[in-house]
Amino acid sequence: MESFIKNIFDIDKGAEDYQKKLEVEKQKLLKDRKDKIKVIDDEYNKVLEEEQENLKLYLSSIENEDKNKLVEYNEKSEAIKSVFEDKKEILIKNFADSLLESGEFYGE
Repeated sequence: MESFIKNIFDIDKGAEDYQKKLEVEKQKLLKDRKDKIKVIDDEYNKVLEEEQENLKLYLSSIENEDKNKLVEYNEKSEAIKSVFEDKKEILIKNFADSLLESGEFYGE
């Protein structure tokens, strides 16, 4: 009987040891999993930062192009405006000269 009780205690101790071993293995697997997830997260964050920087550079490039186009458009617009103002002055002068030459201005 004593041997039977000893066997029961031995089995119980073996079960406890096995359970502890499983718990240690579980903790090791959880830590490994956490470490792998951290590596993936770090890589993801790195790629995300790079893509955000690329997007900022691209948007800045587009903004600069648009700004340059707008400046060029404004310069051309001012040049065209100046040409039309010159033509307007010439037309008014020609019209006035024509009126003066025809005598219609003085009621002739």
